[in-house]
Amino acid sequence: MRRLALPIVFLSLCLLVAGCPILGKGWTHPDISNPRLEDTVFAEHKALCEDQAAKVAAKGPEQEKAFEACMRAKGWEKAD
Repeated sequence: MRRLALPIVFLSLCLLVAGCPILGKGWTHPDISNPRLEDTVFAEHKALCEDQAAKVAAKGPEQEKAFEACMRAKGWEKAD
């Protein structure tokens, strides 16, 4: 049984990371076709929107709404 513990834990972590939107990007930009450029632009826009959202609302649902509104205004769409 002990031999199976490590592979099971490893597989569980892989599935968690693959399905967790917090760890992944979770956003796409339909006007950017180059994945590397999309990652770079995403990092810039994410930082700007996080700063803007932090100024507008305290941590919580309102800050998340402000962040999402900012990202959508920059052309980003939530990935499924």
